[in-house]
Amino acid sequence: MPAITNTWTLSQTVTDVVSVSKGILTAATSDNVQALAVLACEAFGTTLAMSPETCGKVHQLCSQSHESAMVTFLKAKVGYRKGDCGWQLAQSDPGTRFLGLAASLISLDHWMAAEALKSLILDTATDKRLVPTAQQLKHLIQVLEYKLGRSSFSESALGWSIWLSKETKSENFNTIGPSREVLVQLVKAISSVCRIGQAEKLEVTVPITQAPWIIAFVKWCVGTTPNVVLENETVICTEPKSPVIIRVLISNPLRDSIEISTLNEIGEVRDLIKDLPDGFETFRGMVGMSHFAKHLMSDLFGPETSTPFRACVQALPYACAMVLKFFRLLHLQRDGYKALERQTEFAVEQCIASWGNVFPQNKRVASTVASFLGVDPTTNMHLYMKEVSDGFLIHDLPLLIIVKDMLHQKCSCVKCKNTTVIKQRKCEFDQLINKISICVGLVMQLSLVDATDPEGVQLYFGSHKSQLVSDEFTSAINDILEGGKPAGCKFTMIIRSVLQVFGHKTGNDLENTWIMSSYRGQTLYPRLMETMVAEETGAFSLICIPGALWFKEEKYAYVNRSHIQLSLPFESSSLVDQDTFDLESQDQEPVATELAVITGPADSFAGHRIVWRVSKAEESLTVRLICPDFPSLPQRAPLDAVVAAAESLFVHCSHGRNTEFTDSNAPLCRTNPAQPVPNPASNSLIGIVQCDRNEKMRFFTLAAGQRGVIRGDACIQCCIKCCRIAGLKFVVC
Repeated sequence: MPAITNTWTLSQTVTDVVSVSKGILTAATSDNVQALAVLACEAFGTTLAMSPETCGKVHQLCSQSHESAMVTFLKAKVGYRKGDCGWQLAQSDPGTRFLGLAASLISLDHWMAAEALKSLILDTATDKRLVPTAQQLKHLIQVLEYKLGRSSFSESALGWSIWLSKETKSENFNTIGPSREVLVQLVKAISSVCRIGQAEKLEVTVPITQAPWIIAFVKWCVGTTPNVVLENETVICTEPKSPVIIRVLISNPLRDSIEISTLNEIGEVRDLIKDLPDGFETFRGMVGMSHFAKHLMSDLFGPETSTPFRACVQALPYACAMVLKFFRLLHLQRDGYKALERQTEFAVEQCIASWGNVFPQNKRVASTVASFLGVDPTTNMHLYMKEVSDGFLIHDLPLLIIVKDMLHQKCSCVKCKNTTVIKQRKCEFDQLINKISICVGLVMQLSLVDATDPEGVQLYFGSHKSQLVSDEFTSAINDILEGGKPAGCKFTMIIRSVLQVFGHKTGNDLENTWIMSSYRGQTLYPRLMETMVAEETGAFSLICIPGALWFKEEKYAYVNRSHIQLSLPFESSSLVDQDTFDLESQDQEPVATELAVITGPADSFAGHRIVWRVSKAEESLTVRLICPDFPSLPQRAPLDAVVAAAESLFVHCSHGRNTEFTDSNAPLCRTNPAQPVPNPASNSLIGIVQCDRNEKMRFFTLAAGQRGVIRGDACIQCCIKCCRIAGLKFVVC
């Protein structure tokens, strides 16, 4: 480790100023931060102790400059840009040391971390006039997060939390970060220990709630695991080469009993801090799936050896299979939110018809279950996820029966005690099923996400139990597990749940307009908008790419759809998404439709184009889909195609795609992607959209927000028969 100084200065030679100023100004301008903040933090890095492993990790993360993916429909890039603040700081050793500190600070409240950083800079600066404000430092920490979010510091702290919980045999506790004062003194003490000729040993006495973060921080800075000792002198982790001892308080209920002391080379002990106020209220950051799952399940069910924990493990694959079978989207209709009807009996010879599904096929979900539980993904987990029979409930699984009997004996609710006197409002077994529903919901959310990074996705961890509260999506899963029958929620609730798990910003307005978001170093958007190929399963599948979203050299956090007023009439019985238009205002003049003779598949729209129109705002982009080759210049919200695919009927048969359709008297009409439903609507008239193998036009057809029959490897005749049986209005060839 290079020499660590006591102070830092911005004074440089003229040559240094000329060579550095251009890069600093470019970086500060690109990230919209103060150049002084970048310069001061880089110079402050000379006073910091940071291990070579940490420096190497953050240097690798921040020196990335490749564009990892092209978002074709936006003509935008997702990845990392050369020349930003992270890249510039990574070009020097002091800057790299500061990046190591910043990687830990982003796991704390950004304002409190910025105040602590300002205090540290003030204490070490030779010229107090050149110290940036806390607001400027907070902004710098925020812009570094998209590169440093995947540094694994938060995962290390969470891992120590899980390990301490097991070693001390204590109940699961909420991990919090240290207070501002403790953080300041801790950084100073570690630098003193690592500085030649000063302190030789460092001892930190800390409550168990703050111990995981501090242990992770010490290892992050020093490079070796500290010696960890319990208050009763029990050593649970020993490392002879480490100069740091962490004493963990377990029995003391006070969370403010903390002490930092150093022992210098002449044997003098100096207390740096003692009995300070509480720590930061939250600890957060990006962690891997395995750490996230372990903490969640131990938080909900207790130790891995407990019966409730093992019951959840046994129930997960069966519960996921039930969700695949029974989950339905809810749509706003005149009489409230309801699921659209799905005809399930198709008496069509040599034909396979299947409704679209929000989630991917069971093998993909089974692989996610295996990863969630930390078992080998190549195991036969999918064998447990074969279609569950009617009437099956997870309550009937052996371990769930045992747990139910155990909880029934001590539960005092009306249902368990068979009484009308309310002693306990919530049944303990029902609460257990709700906890299992939370785990199932997380698995189903993660099954939707396809990561382009070989290391997989990073999930947003918040230390409090309220992180995964019961929402509409979890409630729908709970209803499925309780009743073994269809239940569901709005698609915006699924989007909200996924975005929350990845730490992306959500809100009522964002949920209804979301197309793409880019926060904490990961970008999410629907796969269908990239491929434009609708499939039976995984209609809501998402692509997750590491890096930020760049459009015309500018970084954006959010892409939404425009609030456009659709000008075409829609048939309410086949309506999929009502969020973008008003059913009561669709009073359009009927358009005459001529009957047509359809003989086979054809593409009548080979020369038609679709254009993604993008407009820019302060932090977001707005996208709409336009087909300029139709006279009405129709505009569409592209996410409607995703929802329509989840509600459409996909048909395959053994007759062959080119089998000629000979029924010349069939009530058919040619419609187009701009208006696939015949107008005026008729119970017998079926629209045929002839865009065979033209995926762009098929996608634009679905973007009309209507569900129909999607022709796969099938003849026209089978598609029409299925269309009539299901009560749909058009076939997309």
